[in-house]
Order: sequence, then structure tokens, then C-alpha cells
Amino acid sequence: MRKGTKRITVVVTAQSYYHLRHLADMASYNSIGRVIDKLVREHQLAMRGGYTTEKPNEGERPCRERTDRHPTKKTR
Repeated sequence: MRKGTKRITVVVTAQSYYHLRHLADMASYNSIGRVIDKLVREHQLAMRGGYTTEKPNEGERPCRERTDRHPTKKTR
């Protein structure tokens, strides 16, 4: 095993396994674990507002000016 890796067991449907295997073959990966790694990494970046490989130049977060004001609470 490489440095910084952990071993996990994943239970997926036959269809998901087929698609993971297909993605691994397309990317020339030896195992579907690398596909899972890449999918998780891209999902985390997308959730955080970072870039994904589909649109690498459109993922920049806009800058916000820092103020001492706290955000106002919503009222009903």
C-alpha cells in the first residue's frame, strides 16, 4: 500500500460496479479504488466551491470584503 492510504471494503450494486470498472478502464487505473478516490475528491471540491476537472477555470470563489458587522438575523 502507498503511504497515506487506508484499506476499505465497499458494497455496491452490480450496475455501480460495472460503471466503476468502466471508469477505471477508461482512466487506465489498476483498481476501482482510485476511481472512488477521484470521485470523492471531486465531490469534496465541488461542495467546498473549488474547481472540478470539468470546468477548471470557473471554480474560483468570489472575494468578500471583511467587515466588523455581524450578519443580521432573519426576522419573520
